Amino acid sequence: MEDFSKSSSELWMSRNAAALEGHLSNYYKWNLEVFPIEKNKRILDLGCGSGIYLDEIMRYSPACYVGVDYSERNIDQIKKKFIYGTNCSAHCLSLTERWQLKALTGSLFDYVLCFDVIEHIENDKEALIGINELMHATKAEFLFLKVPALQSIYGKNDEAIGHYRRYSLHGLSKLLTDGSFSIKKIRYQNMLGIFPWYIKGSLLKRRQALTCNEGRLFNSLVPIVSAVEKLLSPPIGLSLYSICSVS
Repeated sequence: MEDFSKSSSELWMSRNAAALEGHLSNYYKWNLEVFPIEKNKRILDLGCGSGIYLDEIMRYSPACYVGVDYSERNIDQIKKKFIYGTNCSAHCLSLTERWQLKALTGSLFDYVLCFDVIEHIENDKEALIGINELMHATKAEFLFLKVPALQSIYGKNDEAIGHYRRYSLHGLSKLLTDGSFSIKKIRYQNMLGIFPWYIKGSLLKRRQALTCNEGRLFNSLVPIVSAVEKLLSPPIGLSLYSICSVS
């Protein structure tokens, strides 16, 4: 994920990622399924981290997969997971350094994924402008974006993992529009997660997002929650997701 200038945040993010490794497969699958992803497409994954989504992304048999992250450690970790063939690569680049992203302009992509990334960037508007320019240069058709929602529940858990903010539907819509994106769809997701996140981060002031056992419990509930939200779009949620194209 992107550099957020807090020395302890990367440590907490690593602890959370390690604790949840292998325990949120249903959740990662759900996050991908809300987007109209087709098979055999060229995918650019911005803020790929250590590759927590990689197994689920590979179910779509991408024509190529390129991961980008600012952390050399994350890039080393995701490369170890490249057991799918020569169609996978990863690069250590920063979204806040637009000149670095020019290294990708010789490639072509269909989809750009940006899951839980821009909340870690102080100047999120500038980052989105850079992503827009990159999409123009690589002919990418869609940006699939996911962010944490509801600033009112921002707590110690957000602070610990380097979140500068959480987003409202209106605020994210304006940010995307100002960044020259055309919004095709924008929705809240995961209404069930709001209360636990608020209790842990704001009331208990706990710095860890989820423990292993909490992750397993939530993961077991995801098929039910996702089925309900597929039928009834929630009026509010722990996350927001958006489908965008470049203007």
